[in-house]
Amino acid sequence: MEYIRVLSKGVGLGYPVEILIEVGPDGCARRKLERFADGRVALASARFTEGDTRVDDKPVPSLDEIDADPEFVAQKMTRVEFERAWNAGFLTQPASPWHG
Repeated sequence: MEYIRVLSKGVGLGYPVEILIEVGPDGCARRKLERFADGRVALASARFTEGDTRVDDKPVPSLDEIDADPEFVAQKMTRVEFERAWNAGFLTQPASPWHG
């Protein structure tokens, strides 16, 4: 697995300021966490989605491809960092069938 953090340099309302992605061996996103400027957090995996946050079957662009877009900065992160953010994202969500 690979873990990527993408920061947006200039975002409009309703767009995430940070995106964390767990990339599987096939190059596709397995899980995704999006943080918004207003403090909202949205999570997605193959088993569930929140709002407009989704994972799909298209390969995630490489760090270099993401960095080539002047609106974004991408960096690797560790599995521990991703899991910490993922679990914290669940804790900030209201109770639902997916979050217990």
